[in-house]
Amino acid sequence: MRTIIFYSPHFGESTLDFVRELRYLKNVHVIGLGQDPPDYIRSANARFHYFDDFYRVNQATDQAQLEQAISDIQNMGPIHRLLNIQEPLQLLIARIRERFGIPGLYPKSARLFRDKDAMKKAFRQNQILCAKSSKAEIPEQAIRFAEEQGYPIIIKPLKGAGSENTFFLSNREDLDRSIKTLQPSPDNPIQLEEFIEGDEGSFDTITISGKIYYHGITTYHPGPMEAMLNPWIQPIYMFNRDQDSDAFEDIHSVGRATLKAMDPGSSLNHTEWFRRKRDGKIYAAEIAARPPGHPIIPLHNYGCDMNLYYEWNNVMINDHFDTVFSRKYHVGCACLRAQGSGEYIRHIEGIDVVEKEVGKLIHEQSIPAIGTEKKTSYIGEGSLFCRGDAYQQVFDALQFIVNTVRIYC
Repeated sequence: MRTIIFYSPHFGESTLDFVRELRYLKNVHVIGLGQDPPDYIRSANARFHYFDDFYRVNQATDQAQLEQAISDIQNMGPIHRLLNIQEPLQLLIARIRERFGIPGLYPKSARLFRDKDAMKKAFRQNQILCAKSSKAEIPEQAIRFAEEQGYPIIIKPLKGAGSENTFFLSNREDLDRSIKTLQPSPDNPIQLEEFIEGDEGSFDTITISGKIYYHGITTYHPGPMEAMLNPWIQPIYMFNRDQDSDAFEDIHSVGRATLKAMDPGSSLNHTEWFRRKRDGKIYAAEIAARPPGHPIIPLHNYGCDMNLYYEWNNVMINDHFDTVFSRKYHVGCACLRAQGSGEYIRHIEGIDVVEKEVGKLIHEQSIPAIGTEKKTSYIGEGSLFCRGDAYQQVFDALQFIVNTVRIYC
């Protein structure tokens, strides 16, 4: 029996989607490691048998507490894998893997994926187009980059995740405010980048020892930054089944080059890219050696009738990918965002209208309940997935949805 530890400070539904699929692998003993209270874990296990055992720590980001728990588990037998899907925690668990000799990504490689400055340097060393950038440990370095580059620019934590704590700066006043918020220092450096205007998307892959076994492209409408700056925007994510055509070859080329430069080993990887409006060329934004966030995995699953939650576990534990896939459908997701100054959802309208008008294309929907707390993420509180055989028909249906459905707080 192989001992698999799945670590997460909190086991929310998006994390449990991955844990669930461990049950369909043979010869595994699943141990959860986190800080959720016992009643929460018992309730989750009552719905589905996620964990055979659960180790609770008081502070799930405290390395000493985690190492003590891992040591206690290892005293009972070898640990086959230590898994986690949250990007900010990748370096922490890499250190623990190395400390206890558990196979997987170790600190030397993990740092390259977490340090955006080192990542950009690796891109440039491998002739991969990317935004001009600079690391800043003190405010003066940030000011110097902005003066040399000119506005607009992007600023974010050096070890940020996706668009978390990312700011769009139009002038010196914006820069001063962001510096005050992020407070750069040698222990807390920030990353500054030129702003690239253009289309955005992702190139998501499954690799085993660096070899690509699955790849898929999604596009964002609009990009995350525009959605973040405009809370009224309900973004659309698209999966085009014709993505192996010549029209997508430049994205494939940059995606493959990025993987070769970063060498994630065996993983589900998430590479983000821009198609620059000025010259039409593909620029690498960043890459993460972990699964993409919502709604990207469901787009691949619905487009190919596959299960990437299972496949990630199969790759991470067995170094094996055994699915024969084909891109059957065009798929898209409308991300539904609550509007208003309230903290909780009080009213939803338009669902009946879209079900009547485009219901035949709706494949899956998640509508928040009245009373649900408003989220800060641009992905929003709810989602509607559409799929079909005609790309434009699916995209038009999603545009109708985001223009019709309203969630109020």
